Amino acid sequence: MAAPAFKNQTPRYGWFIYYLVILSVPMLLSVLIYFHSRQIINRNSGEIYAASLEQARIESDGIIDAITRALEQISVNRNVQKLTFITGKPSPDDVLAMYNLMAELKNYQILSPVIDDVFLVLNRIDTIVGAIGSIYQEWYYDLYYGDDGLREMKKLMKEPHRMDVLPVNDRFLFLRTTPENNLSESSITIAIAVNRERFLEKFGSVGENPDSATYIFDEHKRIVCSSVNAPDLPPDFNAEKGNIKLGKTLYYPLAAGSRMTNWKYVCLIPMDVQGQRARQIQYSTLAALLGCSLFSIFFSFRMTRRSYNTQLALWNDLQVLRNYYIYTLLEKPYDPENGPGEMEKYSIELPGENNIVLLFAVSEEFSGGEWGEPGKALSEKEGNKINLIRFALISAFQKSAGRRFRVEMTDVGKNTAAIVNWSGDRDGTINLLEDDIEYTQRRIEEQFHASVSTALGEWRRGLEGIYYSNMEARETLQYLDAKNGQTILHYRDIRNQDTHYQFPQEMEQKLINMILLGDGEAACGLVRRLFEMNTSKDGPSGPVLRILAADILGSVMKGTSAGEGRPAEWDLLNPEQIPARDLAASLEKTIREICAANRIILEKKSSPRISEKVKEYIGGNFRNPDINISITGLHFNMSPFYLSRIFKEETGMGLLEYINALRIGEGKKLLARGQSIVKTAEMTGFRNSNAFIRVFKKLTGVTPGQYKGIE
Repeated sequence: MAAPAFKNQTPRYGWFIYYLVILSVPMLLSVLIYFHSRQIINRNSGEIYAASLEQARIESDGIIDAITRALEQISVNRNVQKLTFITGKPSPDDVLAMYNLMAELKNYQILSPVIDDVFLVLNRIDTIVGAIGSIYQEWYYDLYYGDDGLREMKKLMKEPHRMDVLPVNDRFLFLRTTPENNLSESSITIAIAVNRERFLEKFGSVGENPDSATYIFDEHKRIVCSSVNAPDLPPDFNAEKGNIKLGKTLYYPLAAGSRMTNWKYVCLIPMDVQGQRARQIQYSTLAALLGCSLFSIFFSFRMTRRSYNTQLALWNDLQVLRNYYIYTLLEKPYDPENGPGEMEKYSIELPGENNIVLLFAVSEEFSGGEWGEPGKALSEKEGNKINLIRFALISAFQKSAGRRFRVEMTDVGKNTAAIVNWSGDRDGTINLLEDDIEYTQRRIEEQFHASVSTALGEWRRGLEGIYYSNMEARETLQYLDAKNGQTILHYRDIRNQDTHYQFPQEMEQKLINMILLGDGEAACGLVRRLFEMNTSKDGPSGPVLRILAADILGSVMKGTSAGEGRPAEWDLLNPEQIPARDLAASLEKTIREICAANRIILEKKSSPRISEKVKEYIGGNFRNPDINISITGLHFNMSPFYLSRIFKEETGMGLLEYINALRIGEGKKLLARGQSIVKTAEMTGFRNSNAFIRVFKKLTGVTPGQYKGIE
């Protein structure tokens, strides 16, 4: 039974809301993520920038480490050690050592892109040896550093250095002196010049903002150098104190100490960078929320349609199969071998040891109208209302009885069947069951103004009893008289009624003879007399008349000519499924069909065989090329298929096969008399010699020419 139309919308709205609720979860998560992300940015932006600063520090310390190792390697270089002993004019060996040293210094110069120059200061001879050559100190300082502070530079170069860094103009000078020799006071200072701008580029990426300012402090908290855009700092500046405002800009300070020197790297990040990122997240989140909302609505709508339609189709298919198996339990004895598996497959649970079957029948009159006249198709509106009543009936009974029993229901023809399953007490349970039936009848009456009659079979033990309880309920249903106020009837109330009916043996024999003779009207008159005899005031009615009808059908069957007169509708005539008032009319209709078939059989038996007439007709017309099965059928006013079937039944040979055999037989005679193949084909009804040769060879195994040679 299809669900009512108004019920189909509720699950659809439920699915739609279900998907919206599911998709609202990521939307809510997006909102929470936004606020949480903003909080994290506000709280932990220093950690993010500190990680960036730490990466820059690692790279810078890596450069300093490489420079430090380079200074150590140069200090122990053999050529450097040799130049340490120069006290006057360099000898040719000293010059050669200088030349070799210049080539080696070039390799150190390309060690890092931030290194501008690598040179040695020979303090005792006032000479500098670099990657580009040898030159006096004055000239070198004037060329690269200007002549300001020349004396201080010379003095600084003569001082001992282990690993010192000296900022000079736009460079850092990393200095180291060779160990003093006990025999001489001469010493060499090794210097590696680093480009300050390129070195500070490592810190320009911190904060990802070109307005970030970078500073390098020494151990005395003095600024060693700073980026070009770095603002002046107050004397009491301390990077550990938190945000600092310089001019109109608020900065977030970051600091990291070098692991290779006593420097400290400090970056000032403008706070608008943090605000800008927060705004970007805000805009992105709002856009994502809007997109998620639109997508959620669209996706929910599409998935609702797809899921609902799919689920509804699957549910309907499953319900059809489930209802069919419930119908099988009612109409056939339970199969203990396959039954458990089928019940588990369709989720049918009847665990109690007791079962009883109820049949609900809705009155044919409701709401001032009728369901429809017998034999007339119901309109769509009438069909929908019937389905609606049945749906409400099932819902009401399952709601009421389902509190105490296991209930399985399905439609059986015009009625609705219910299998009620329980354990324990029986008599008290039947009383409770009647309360549930009355509740259901009352609900249908109030809602649809339709009365419901209910027939109950006997309670039976086990699943095997469902079939027998259903048979009893069906029989009981015939005795219900809703017009007289009887709406609930038990099988136990009718099972002891008299089942005697009148069907004398002489009347049975007379009926059989009438049917054998094909006298339908007389046979139908006799059947009407039998029903009149058994429907008098004191005679039986209801199920007893069905037994009488079954007995009459058995007699009618004896009157068929060995089954030849049995109509195709015979298997459809079941007295159990026909209302009592229609039993006589249904029997008469069947009897007339059987008598008509018997008359045809009698006519065939009394007339000559049709095959003889056909042979006579073909024997006189086979020379006509137009003679075939269709022409022959038209001559006898019969369909070609039917005529050919009868001919084969009587002769064992198909009609076309007989025509060809007759023609070829005549052709053999003509060929034996010396007639040509072409003339023979023409005289035996073939349209051309090719057709004659093909059929001749098929039937004889040789061609006409070969046959003439044999003859």
